[in-house]
Amino acid sequence: MSMADTKILSEKLKYLIGQENRDFEILSLDVDYYNGISGYSLYIMFDYLGAIDSEVPHFFGDVAEMIEEIQKVVSHVTITPEKKISLSQEVFVQSGIDKIEFVSDTKHVFTVSFLVHYIDKN
Repeated sequence: MSMADTKILSEKLKYLIGQENRDFEILSLDVDYYNGISGYSLYIMFDYLGAIDSEVPHFFGDVAEMIEEIQKVVSHVTITPEKKISLSQEVFVQSGIDKIEFVSDTKHVFTVSFLVHYIDKN
C-alpha cells in the first residue's frame, strides 16, 4: 500500500471516528500496519469534549469511561486486512495512554495507542 493510500485511509478513519462519537475531536490519527495479517496499530490524539472531574478518584473513573467510549468506536470503525474500511468486522482492541495534556475544565487532550487484532475465524 502506497504512502498516499495510507494517508487517505487514515483521513477516512479520522473522519468516521469523529462522526461516530461527537465527544471526541480527533486531532491526528496514524495507522501502522505492524503485521497486516494479524492487525494494526492506531495512534490517535484527540480532544475529549466531555466532562472529566479533576478530583481524585473521580478523575480516574472519568478517564476510564472515556477510554472505554473511544475504544468502542475504534472497535466499530476498522480497517480490514484488505485495507478497506469496515463497520461490521469483529476485532479485539487493546489501548494504552501515551500522553495527557490536562487542565481542569479547559484542556483534555489525550494521545492513545490502540492495538487492533483481527479475530482468527478458524
